[in-house]
Parts: sequence; structure tokens; C-alpha cells
Amino acid sequence: MPSGRIRTLFVDTSSLRRAGFQSPDLRKLLVRCGEQSVRVVVSHIAWEEWRTQLLEKSSEKVRNVKAAFEALTRALPSNFILGRLPPPALAIWDDADIDAASKAAMDGFAKEYRIEVIPIGSDHGERAWRRYFKAEPPFNAAVRDREKRRKDIPDSWIYEAALDLVTEDRDVAALCHDENLSQALESLGMRVFREPEHLADEFDRLLAPVPPVAAEHHPATPAEPLVQSSTPLAMALGQALTAFPDYERKVVGFIAHFGSPSKDELFGLLSRSGVPREIGQNVAERLALAGVVQDTGHHYLVPDKRLAQLAVESVEDDIIKLLAGESPNGL
Repeated sequence: MPSGRIRTLFVDTSSLRRAGFQSPDLRKLLVRCGEQSVRVVVSHIAWEEWRTQLLEKSSEKVRNVKAAFEALTRALPSNFILGRLPPPALAIWDDADIDAASKAAMDGFAKEYRIEVIPIGSDHGERAWRRYFKAEPPFNAAVRDREKRRKDIPDSWIYEAALDLVTEDRDVAALCHDENLSQALESLGMRVFREPEHLADEFDRLLAPVPPVAAEHHPATPAEPLVQSSTPLAMALGQALTAFPDYERKVVGFIAHFGSPSKDELFGLLSRSGVPREIGQNVAERLALAGVVQDTGHHYLVPDKRLAQLAVESVEDDIIKLLAGESPNGL
């Protein structure tokens, strides 16, 4: 269940490729992940994509050297000066040497920064192809041409690895620059960061101390109530409202505490804590209309970070009772 922290960081090829193997920003970010005990995870498909892209660039440079050497060797008999010299020799790596070096370099990088490369799941192939034929995320349903959809097949395997992670741990964030895959990961409830510095800013925010809240001063004379408290109507309304205690506090607090769970998860947790599902849905909709929370379609978010922190603190006792399995006492 999400708590607002980042316990696992899922890294995609698009961010690795964009940042570069020697990127100081990426390396600093990975060091910070280690310092804050954040599990850094890369799917096998993403890792191999990055390795083979680097491998191809290096191999191309070697091939260019070989091609130039072969051209020189062919031209020696007709060269007035070089033809008088002993035949040259070229000692350079073959494809197997370069491939082995690429694997060793990637293994060393992963070990240095404690990156976990998760293997392909036994059912990932079946799941990825099923999404392909049904045009489900990360495939774009608007693209009816299967030939064009096939370019997203590697992303579908990466998506399946991400889905397994979210199933294990809801406190998962992603570093992904690809727009289509980013949207698919966000649909799983992940917080997606496009650039390493954006994630570094989030770490700073999470580690920053919460400033004390100054007491608010209100005018001594309250505004005239719409209904006088002594009227029969006011008394009837007061009795009715006592049946609906501070559900707003609880709804906002649960959204912020559990890191924007899916709507079904949210209302399930609230129900276990004593807020009937229908009431929880009604309260959440009213809060969205008021702008207190944001409705993304699948989740609710608390955009005001200060309010989110205060809301989390207000439901600490409720969360403790919920996790302890205690029965609600009127809420």
C-alpha cells in the first residue's frame, strides 16, 4: 500500500539512454538512492536494450577501423611509398571480445550502484502478447495498424515487469522519459519522473522538515449563520449531521497516507475503517469539486503538499487501528 515514500525505483531504457552511461546526474541520483535505501530495479529487457545499444556503437567504431585497414591493405601494391614497407598487422578485438566486455561493464555498473536486474517472468510472454492483440497499455488502442503497434513490444515486456513490482509494493516510482510508456506506468499508480533531477527534487522534498503550522486567527464576531441555531430547522440539521462525523478529514488523510491508491482500494480501506463505501465516494466527489483533491480517473491525488502532510498526521491513529485490525468505533 502506498505511503508517499519511494521504496522502489523502476528505471526504463529511455532514461538510461538519454542520461548516458557516464552521466554525473544519473550517478549522483543512484548514489542518493543507495543512501536512502531505495531499491533500484531495471527489467531484463530494458537492461539488455541499453547494453546492446552501447555494444552496437562500440562495435561500429571497431568495424570502421577494420574496414579502413582492409582498404589500406588492398591499396598497398599500387602505393609508390607504402608498397615498399613490410605488410602491416592489425591487432584489434573481435565481436566476441566486445560482447564479453559489454556484459562485464554492465555487471560492474549494476554492482557499484546496487541496481537489481529482474529477470523475465515465466508468464510475461503470454501477458505481453495478450495486451498486444487487445491493444491494451502500453499499446495505443488508437493505433489499429499492427505493424505500427509492434514497435511497442519491448515496452510491453517492461510494463509487465513494472506491474509485478506494483503488485509487490505500492511505493514504486519510475524514471522514464518515453511518453507512451510513462502514461502506461502512471495508470498503474506509479509516480513517474522524466528526468533524474526531477526525482532528486522529490527526494529533497521528502527529506525536508515540515515547518510548524501557525495558528490561524479569526474575527471575534462570527458571520451570521444561514439558519439560527435555536430554530427547529437548525436543530434538525444538527441532529442529522451528527451521524456524519469528519469523513472529509479521513478521506483526504487516507488518500495522502496511502500514496494515491486506486479508487477501489481507497474505498475498501475506508470501509474497513468505518466509512461506508457510498459515503466515502460521495465525500471524495465533493472534495474533488471543491479542488481539495484531484480526480485522475483511476485515483485521487492531494495536490497541496502541505495539506497532504497535515492530513497524514490527522489519520495516524486511524491507520494504526486499521493495520492492527481493530473494529471501528463509530467511524
